[in-house]
Amino acid sequence: MKLLFRIVLLLIINHLSSIILFPVSAQQEFTVNYDTTYIVEEDGTANVTQGITLSNNFSETYAASYDLILEGPSPLEIQAVENETDLPIQIKKENEQTIISVTFPKAIVGKGKIRLFSIKYKLAEVAVKNGQVWEVTIPKIITPETINSKVLTLYVPKNFGLAAYISPEPKHKDSTDTLHIFTFEKEDLLKAGVVAAFG
Repeated sequence: MKLLFRIVLLLIINHLSSIILFPVSAQQEFTVNYDTTYIVEEDGTANVTQGITLSNNFSETYAASYDLILEGPSPLEIQAVENETDLPIQIKKENEQTIISVTFPKAIVGKGKIRLFSIKYKLAEVAVKNGQVWEVTIPKIITPETINSKVLTLYVPKNFGLAAYISPEPKHKDSTDTLHIFTFEKEDLLKAGVVAAFG
């Protein structure tokens, strides 16, 4: 079963005394960097961590909240964390979408100031076994204009077998005693997501 996701950045921005909702143009207010990991388990589920960095581009503007919209199978065990502290979240379902709303209790104000936080969740059927072959699917970036940079690291159990094919070609390949490790960057994920087969 292929996974289809759409990740949309929604920032509620406090600008002086106003609160403005920016769905796409928020990249003018912030520099946004993603460091994403998919750790695939032997049953085909994946533990996903979206590490997100928001850098203020203006001295009087800051992010008060962040919405992550996922399209496809519902994420499980959702958690948002900043400095090892859980952040308040609200989860809403709309048709095939899951909207994860994260609120920041403390403002980080000042040009160049950085907020670093993570949204973590579990996904079913990121890897599906067909016969002797495990097929792994990771979605592409749907809204690249909202993201300055993105690094995606995929961890796959060596029990799945050797990689028969991987598209696109990863920037880096590594391994441990139990895992294959593949690293992709933003430009690798603009046209298509990651599709791989092992066995």
